[in-house]
Amino acid sequence: MKRLYFAYGSNMATQQMTARCPGARALGTARLDGWRFYVNRRGTASIKPANDHAVHGVVWRISPDHKTTLDYYEGIRLKHYLTREVTLHHDDGVKRGFVYVGTHLGEGRPLRAYLQGLVIPAARDWDLPQAYVEELEGWFSAPAIGPARPRRPGPTWRP
Repeated sequence: MKRLYFAYGSNMATQQMTARCPGARALGTARLDGWRFYVNRRGTASIKPANDHAVHGVVWRISPDHKTTLDYYEGIRLKHYLTREVTLHHDDGVKRGFVYVGTHLGEGRPLRAYLQGLVIPAARDWDLPQAYVEELEGWFSAPAIGPARPRRPGPTWRP
């Protein structure tokens, strides 16, 4: 059974999702109200509940095999992330889907290659709201960690 997955981090990048989940289909952009984007202590994207905030991202239609692969990459077994069922505001109306939520709420500094090399370019490619892209860029007010070169998707993992 196909499911809807809301990506707000590196999985917004079409190249990465194509490598990780061949056959997954992007349905376009969506908004998740009542949540706020942040960079966790590992330097990667996460979200946490926050009134009067919204997270923008991309909705993907995925298969159960894709979900297994994404669980691996998101570190479900390692308890880095967990999944939550959410209500998404999409061009086609309100939809139900799931999202990965970090298990640690502490904020950190972004990995440069991750945020500047994948997340922000994907946000621009999907034409997310300019104010939201600027919010993402605002994470670089503190010095970023890691190399400045873009990260490439690794080999496709198969369970």
